Amino acid sequence: MDTLVEKIVSAPDRKTAATVTRALDRVLSWNYYVVPQWYLDKYWLAYWDRFDMPQTRPAYGIGLSAWWYHWAKAAPTQ
Repeated sequence: MDTLVEKIVSAPDRKTAATVTRALDRVLSWNYYVVPQWYLDKYWLAYWDRFDMPQTRPAYGIGLSAWWYHWAKAAPTQ
């Protein structure tokens, strides 16, 4: 894996970097690596303000399936 990371960093062009990045992704996926994180009882989520969500959110989870596109918010401002 370290060799693949070094090849990505020293790639001479974008095509080579993309190819080696895909190879690294396959290696990481094949070996089922897990990146441990600390516990946080909240979700950090970034989204555009052109989406809207219900006022009452689910108790468990983000509830992305309940979001919708808000046409008025997406309209260009003058």
